[in-house]
Amino acid sequence: MLGSPWRQCQSVVVRRLSFLVLLLSFTSGLPLLAADLTVNGISVGPPKLFDNRTLQIMLDQLNEQLQVVRVVDQQKLVDSLTKQQGAEVSDVSRSLSLTTPIQPQVVTKETPDAQGSLKPSERTTTAGSVTPAAPALPELIAAPSYTPTFGTSAPDMLADQVSLSYQIFNMRMLLDRSLTDRVLEDGQPRLQAVLGFQISLNPPKWARNHAAYVEITVAPSGTKPVSLVAMMPFEKTYNSSALSTKSNDFGGSAVAKILTIGYHERRRQQVFYIFRDADTLALGDLQSPKSQVATFGWTFRPVLGRKSVTPGVRQMFAVVSLPASDIGEQVENLSVSARTYWRPYSHSTLTAKERREAIIDWDQAVPLKVYTSEFIDRNLSPIVRKVEWAATGTDVAVVTINGANFFPGTRIFVGNKTYDSPATGLVLKSDRTLELRTSPTDLAFGEAVLSGRYGGRERVEGGGCEGCGIAIDEVSNRAVPNGDQVLLTVKLRFRMGNEKLELDERPLLTVGNTYIPGPYIFANQTLIAMVPSSLLTKDTLVGVRFPFRGIGWADAVPATTSPSYKVIRLGSTDPIKLLVQGEDFNSNWKVRLDQVYAVGNKLELLGTTLLALEAPKEAADYKKLVLIPDNQDPVVLDIPPTTPLAPKASLDIQPPVSVTKGASPGVAFKGANLGLVKKVWSSAGKELFFQVSEDAKQITVFLTAEVTKEAGPATVLLETADGVRIPANLTVVP
Repeated sequence: MLGSPWRQCQSVVVRRLSFLVLLLSFTSGLPLLAADLTVNGISVGPPKLFDNRTLQIMLDQLNEQLQVVRVVDQQKLVDSLTKQQGAEVSDVSRSLSLTTPIQPQVVTKETPDAQGSLKPSERTTTAGSVTPAAPALPELIAAPSYTPTFGTSAPDMLADQVSLSYQIFNMRMLLDRSLTDRVLEDGQPRLQAVLGFQISLNPPKWARNHAAYVEITVAPSGTKPVSLVAMMPFEKTYNSSALSTKSNDFGGSAVAKILTIGYHERRRQQVFYIFRDADTLALGDLQSPKSQVATFGWTFRPVLGRKSVTPGVRQMFAVVSLPASDIGEQVENLSVSARTYWRPYSHSTLTAKERREAIIDWDQAVPLKVYTSEFIDRNLSPIVRKVEWAATGTDVAVVTINGANFFPGTRIFVGNKTYDSPATGLVLKSDRTLELRTSPTDLAFGEAVLSGRYGGRERVEGGGCEGCGIAIDEVSNRAVPNGDQVLLTVKLRFRMGNEKLELDERPLLTVGNTYIPGPYIFANQTLIAMVPSSLLTKDTLVGVRFPFRGIGWADAVPATTSPSYKVIRLGSTDPIKLLVQGEDFNSNWKVRLDQVYAVGNKLELLGTTLLALEAPKEAADYKKLVLIPDNQDPVVLDIPPTTPLAPKASLDIQPPVSVTKGASPGVAFKGANLGLVKKVWSSAGKELFFQVSEDAKQITVFLTAEVTKEAGPATVLLETADGVRIPANLTVVP
């Protein structure tokens, strides 16, 4: 009889709750009955094709980093042999007490009656109050003073390390991609494509406690299937922590007629753990293995205690392998479609319901073209249209190259150097302009070759014309008053009759293996420069090059050496006797000192290599002598002083020696009388070690890392016994 009214009440409550939920579904927009199926807050942009080889390069770099990871540590395995794997401590606290009731206090007062008999006339009984209390917990036993070292056992640690090694091997195999995805059945390389999708999430109000789903379907143009290779990101997680604390405390007491009983007990428990909260998870190939299309996607979940998916834009990638060859320039067509929907998600159980809410499909599949490697190389290979350069220093040149397809990864080879980053001197200003910082020395001895991100190599040439070029017509040199140098003259001519071609840039001059930094004069197709006489021999090649014009704009011919003349003072001072050494002397040669002397007039021809002059003592202060050859330009020679000068150390004129930044090499400098050098100093005042050759014509200075710690010009000082310091120049290159 009691059950029937209860069931009737329960039915009424259920009907009212159902009506309330139905009303809320209409008023609050919950996806029970009213969900906007036209806009669900998930937007997928059109698919984009990315460079598969760029991804492969990055994967190879990651694979190389994983290759050097060593997880099997022998020392840790040995140390774990002495560690203790566990300990157990029991902590139970109980207390029980038994007490008797308090006995009442009795007071009796007796007074005699008229007969003198005592009888109790008043009696007072006083009993103390009883307040039962739970007994206190006893003190625990102190823990032992021994503190063992806890850790994983050696076999378990070895198993963990081997397991992690296997996971690294697994990851490296995935990065290397399977042969099935890389090679077709006939052995040709398989075409792969990296597809990018921009997914925007803006959850509506009703999407609380829902996970967003995006499914992508890729269909080929033929009947052979598409293979899913990889998805990025595979997952995106957050490290979260959870702390659960539980404490039970029980105590009580009771009073019986005879005894008072008390009991107290306490138990405590605390659990702490770390878990991964996944924001993004990849959904692998959702089609059957026999299907020719590839369907995959991603799910986006609420994380970190939130009720909704975090709004924003996600950039997702997928790598698919197509049933087509990567050889040739044939373009493969794909059809890409997408669908998006929401599913109720439980954060506590990490599960989603099968019911799908607000399904949105693209109106139609989007076509996408996939290009082969040869097609990309042909259309994105570097193009050089214009080259300009200028020397900003004795050993610095700035080159500006205009063209197309200058992508990251572009490199330039000049001589034996490679320029691939701003640190080495290459700056990519845009995909059409780049700037190179190099040296005229490298430009003088080699061609510049540009290697682009795509395609092959391209010579860095601009401003020339087909078939044009220059050639060296004549090389001559003449001695100057400074006996260490000669005046070199190089006359040029145009090839193929291009006499009207004007040259508005400076060529680079080389003598042997040495670049002549200048300054020198270039006008009317003639180059004039001062060159150290020690560089010119009969076998030395004199070369001229116009950089970045092509191989036809460079030429080199053997040098013709000029005679070497020298004046020797004999001991006589009245008259003054001088000897002149040289080549090809004859009776038509003359000498001018205080006057012009001809052969037969105090000038005697002693042979084709020697002239003897007697001059009055009034010419003793003359320091120069002019030798007038037969049908040649006069030559000014130095007259040695009466008292021979003490020898002095000197260095040959040469370009600064290049050394690598941070290196500590031995650097050789050539000169004369270098045996007089007693100490060598760095610019910071530190003394350096050195070694002088037996003929005192070369000194080797051993540099330190402090000297070469910064890129740029550097100097070391050679100090002689008389305190004179001779600077020797260096160039520290990165």
